[in-house]
Amino acid sequence: MAALPLFLSNNASLKVPTKALALCCAITLLSANPTSAWTQNQQEDRLRTMSEDELEEDGWVYQGEESELGSLGGGLMALTVGSVAHGVGHLFAQDKRTGWSLFIGEIIGAGLMGAALLARGITNNDGGWAVLYESFFPLGAGLFAITWVLDIVGTFGGSTSNFRESLRSTNQLGIASQYTFYRVEGLPLSHAGTLRINFDFWPFYAYPYASLGVDENFLGVGAILGVRFGFGRREHTYAFFELQAEQNSFDDIGFSYWTALGNIGVSLDVGDFFNHMDGLLIRAFVGGGAQFFSFDFPDAGDSNPNSLLSTGVSMGTNPTERFMFEVGYIERPDALVGHISQNVGSFFATLTFAPSSNIDIYLDARAGRGTQLFAGTVFYLFR
Repeated sequence: MAALPLFLSNNASLKVPTKALALCCAITLLSANPTSAWTQNQQEDRLRTMSEDELEEDGWVYQGEESELGSLGGGLMALTVGSVAHGVGHLFAQDKRTGWSLFIGEIIGAGLMGAALLARGITNNDGGWAVLYESFFPLGAGLFAITWVLDIVGTFGGSTSNFRESLRSTNQLGIASQYTFYRVEGLPLSHAGTLRINFDFWPFYAYPYASLGVDENFLGVGAILGVRFGFGRREHTYAFFELQAEQNSFDDIGFSYWTALGNIGVSLDVGDFFNHMDGLLIRAFVGGGAQFFSFDFPDAGDSNPNSLLSTGVSMGTNPTERFMFEVGYIERPDALVGHISQNVGSFFATLTFAPSSNIDIYLDARAGRGTQLFAGTVFYLFR
């Protein structure tokens, strides 16, 4: 489909065209995003019955490309002054709605961090209050940082490249192969290979996988099962619930462990809320589970299960049609890469390149107590 010279925005200060034009543009753009058929039909039926005022209130506003937000002064304000008061860049660029939204996000993030620190100080980080700190603090810190970055990106010019077609696909079957290099003190594993199958049929997904390492005769098997609940106009705006189970064993030293986890989370395409930030993706999750250990040498016995908490937050973008970049933070005690310190988890960065519509190549780096590097490819049988 040829590129459209106009698009729909959430800037209510701009003039709305006729209902027919706005409706035509809305449905055309919806059709360009291959989502499940029932989602498109529901959205199109609802738009056909809306008046011009209702379309404007719901964010379907016509504007030309020359109206797109972008301000050098606002970007510099967001980079400096915005480090204290997020949203100031958008306020400078006369986008008050986005500016106040980012400021409120900053307050919520700071509040989550403050509540976690207060609970930790009052209770000395004991018992159930430790769980409150471990879950609220990283989520609050992630939200605090992300609102600042969004303020900077949005006021310097925004991100207007849609997620590429293959990333928006929801019905796909792929085979992934991956090489992993570990450099973690105390971990008897340096190299491992992983084979994974990607089943993804909206709203369900399943990723069974198996890993093999030459060090200490390492073997790992597991699976991730999940379901998504879409609630936005865009494919990547949804809540999700997933379960993960895996077993890892080091046969040469007689040690193995099992992990069971459940996570709930949310994925947000920021363009669902601020059109000039189209192409920015935010994910966050929190969950918990248990870990069981087994030792195959005399008098060792089996240990009692350890409870664990997992949290994470990340932000991704695709600067070009073929690239996607994501950075984030993960708090997960059972991660092989370990934690940077007692109170700080691990950080990661992932770069994905799509040389064709049915192949993805990705690189992933993680830093905790040690380092963990991934390099892999996914071949899609269909998508």
